[in-house]
Amino acid sequence: MFGSTRPVVAALLLTAAAVSPAPARADVVVLKAGGELRGEFVGDPTRGESFVIRTQTGATVRVERSEVRDWAYRDAGREAFERRFDRTPDDPDAWWALAEWALQNRLRPERDRALRKLLTFDPDHEEARLALGHRLDRGEWLTPAQWRGRNGLVLYGRRAVSPEEKALLEAADARDAAEKAWFRQARQWERALSDPARAGAARAEMVRVTDPTAIPAFRQFFAESSDSRVRMLYVQVLARMPETAPVPALAVQAMGDVDDLVREQAVRALAEETAPHDGPARAGAAQPLLRDGLRNDANVTVRRAAAALGALGDANAVPDLIRSLITTHQYKVAVPETSGAGVSLGANGAVGGGLGANAAGGGLSPEALLGIRAQYPTAIIRPGPSPITRTRQVTVKVEHRNPEALAALQAIVARTAPADALGVAPPVSYDEALWAAWWERNQAAFAGL
Repeated sequence: MFGSTRPVVAALLLTAAAVSPAPARADVVVLKAGGELRGEFVGDPTRGESFVIRTQTGATVRVERSEVRDWAYRDAGREAFERRFDRTPDDPDAWWALAEWALQNRLRPERDRALRKLLTFDPDHEEARLALGHRLDRGEWLTPAQWRGRNGLVLYGRRAVSPEEKALLEAADARDAAEKAWFRQARQWERALSDPARAGAARAEMVRVTDPTAIPAFRQFFAESSDSRVRMLYVQVLARMPETAPVPALAVQAMGDVDDLVREQAVRALAEETAPHDGPARAGAAQPLLRDGLRNDANVTVRRAAAALGALGDANAVPDLIRSLITTHQYKVAVPETSGAGVSLGANGAVGGGLGANAAGGGLSPEALLGIRAQYPTAIIRPGPSPITRTRQVTVKVEHRNPEALAALQAIVARTAPADALGVAPPVSYDEALWAAWWERNQAAFAGL
């Protein structure tokens, strides 16, 4: 608490004008000789060899900087609190009233100061203790810091956490900050890649990036670029990043990219072929993601996931691949209200022919088209908009045989189990029951591989 005002060893410059009203602010200058001046600074207190302050009585006072111990800006509300604080008697109820006044005037630090003063007169004042965040622990009131210390906790922001959790949270914060820093750079590279004069330099800079914290920014700006060359560059950058950090992004590209070459590059980046030190770990980390892809609603994703597992999967993927030999997928179809008319089709992720993009047949694969014709034999399938205005939407279920799943099973068996260890050669059909029976008899041959 600031002390009472003593004679000031400084020049008093009283203004010739009449006494002015009390200032809106209540700044303070604390003197080395003792005492203080309160009022409003005239000019910038950080400049010059002296402070000039207009006091609450209207006088203007100049104090040499060498005579000042401290100074501070203070608004009128805090000044009013200081006056009340100086006049409050040594009574708990009076200090509680001052704390409530400070709370109503949004002076939280001053409120806490009044509550701490109250506790010097009444240490067991429960409301004051609780208002200060104190806790009653085994019959003893503890401050937040004391309670954290007793329970082995530390402060992270405004939360009490274990030291281990704090270390993890701080590491996550640092990672988030590092990731955000890459977004500006990635945006600049995105623009440069569309400029022939700057594209070469941008590519050269990008391929040198090995920091995994760049992955979120790269994914946002390059993963879905309309230019397959940019997506290929994105995969090449991911491939150079250490250990398993790029695995989720590479797996998404291996299953989601419409370009065969980009998908193949992503699969190679997940395998030992392009990452000799990290390849085994990457392949292992990718397999759960690819096996999840086998259960995707879109048949094209199922087939792409199976193709990737055929390249880098092990025996752990066999049961999921067996269940993926034949999968059923749903398609939304707009059919006319009257029979014998045309049908306008749209599909969720279906493609024509292979695993890339093809708009033929309304974007549907041959199997989907055959399935729909089987259920709606009179349908006229148009890839473009239908002239029919009155339609109803139906869901068509189509069963797909997935050659990539069959090929993946055959590749994994050949790669991971010696032929002489198998009692019976694996099936060559899409018969799930036959494959399941074969696996039950022969899976011991894959143990430990």
